Amino acid sequence: MQSQHVDTTFVSGDDTTTPSSLTSTRTLQKQQQQQQQQQHYHFKMYKPFQCLTQFVYTHSHKQRKRKGCCLLGDIYNKFPAGVMAIGRLDKDSEGLLMITTDGRLSNSIRSKAIEKEYYVQVKGIVTDEALERLRQGIEISTKGTSNTASTGTATVTTNGGSVNKNVDSFEIATKCTTYLTLPCKATRLETHEVVEVQQHEPTAAATAAAAAAATGRSPKKRKRKFKGVCRNCGLSTGHRAADCTATKTNISDIGCTDGKQATKEETRIETETEVLRPPPATYADAKKKTTATSVVHHHYHRHQLPLGIPPPGRIVLDESCHGPTSWVSITVTEGKFRQVRKMTAAVGFPCLRLVRVRIGSVSLQGMDVGEVQSLQESEILG
Repeated sequence: MQSQHVDTTFVSGDDTTTPSSLTSTRTLQKQQQQQQQQQHYHFKMYKPFQCLTQFVYTHSHKQRKRKGCCLLGDIYNKFPAGVMAIGRLDKDSEGLLMITTDGRLSNSIRSKAIEKEYYVQVKGIVTDEALERLRQGIEISTKGTSNTASTGTATVTTNGGSVNKNVDSFEIATKCTTYLTLPCKATRLETHEVVEVQQHEPTAAATAAAAAAATGRSPKKRKRKFKGVCRNCGLSTGHRAADCTATKTNISDIGCTDGKQATKEETRIETETEVLRPPPATYADAKKKTTATSVVHHHYHRHQLPLGIPPPGRIVLDESCHGPTSWVSITVTEGKFRQVRKMTAAVGFPCLRLVRVRIGSVSLQGMDVGEVQSLQESEILG
């Protein structure tokens, strides 16, 4: 007798579900509960200068570009598995970088609902007109080149769509696109002078020069061993007459009591009886003495910095030679590629140093360069 398959259904009001669909729904709910119960870790880091915002360097064919740079894992190697950087900072930029294991939180922080504040050091004294242009929104280039004295038509991307517009002082390259930034906050920052003292030990070249000046002789160079006979003492001792320390003697007068010329053996005996002068200080001895008594050099660098910003890891600009600089606070809600640098350059003040100091309610206050601190989710969302 042929068996018949009976499909059992459960009727609840107007909804009809089968056992298979009910099982898949319960599995999905279980996975969602597990994800909600999973413990996530959150960190904030003061990213230093010349540090790449990534944990693994995957571009092996561009290894030369990593010269002098480090990764996040090189600074702090105790991150848990599955961490990711929220957003990014260029290797030339520094400041606050948030790291998490929660992709949902990362996506919400990178949205336009969260403010990002930057302290920017620009070349020259920024004017009120430039600050007003930054506040209202400014056109920046997203592709191609810009900032040259020419005119043309470019595609300007705004929130309402793309339009063609005549652009002055722009070089219109192939497929060049400009973006109109959203209104932002821009204010001038008060600065105070910070004197940085750096200690530099004398280099090997400086030590060698000091030793040469003390002895009046240049560093000893590699040369072949002399195997001849010294013309001063007449001995085959492996030195030349210029390096001989024996007193010069008249060979014709040594042992010539009977008017005959002295033999070579008599000359050697008479020369050994001479009183030798003390050898001069060698270059190696003088170098050791110079190294031991060398004084550490101190270099003083003066910086105009806003409150809470440490001195840079490099000399950004010498104001005594290249003119003054100023600091600006810019708060944006978006993050195009090198957007803040392009914004300051578009108003005529190139960026020299860029430090991100705040993301939402999380700030950089009280942190040292390279320091990592753990965060709670309530601190981030608060």
